[in-house]
Amino acid sequence: HPYSIVNWNAQSRWGVSLDSPGTVYAVAVPRGSKVPSAEQIKNGLNAEGKAAPDKGAIKPPEFSTDYWAADQHILFTKLTRWAEYDMYYVMADVNGKLYNVNKMEFMAR
Repeated sequence: HPYSIVNWNAQSRWGVSLDSPGTVYAVAVPRGSKVPSAEQIKNGLNAEGKAAPDKGAIKPPEFSTDYWAADQHILFTKLTRWAEYDMYYVMADVNGKLYNVNKMEFMAR
């Protein structure tokens, strides 16, 4: 589950906590955009197959008991201040299997 760490000056920093080892991929797209597929999110694309306004990925350490990435973050830096975004994110397990696409709404401040 992503959680906001910093959301100021058009930078949005997100941490993540997982219940199993893997990688979380995320894209930020304008609020109300079509939902990208899991594969598109992994590749940093929007639903039209074009580069998303911003993207990120994080892989918590596998030796962690709760798979919490204490010093790693998804950092969006290419957003427009005060604009509303949908963050779509997906987890891939250690074998690369992609799971369900999830969404979180936020405003870049």
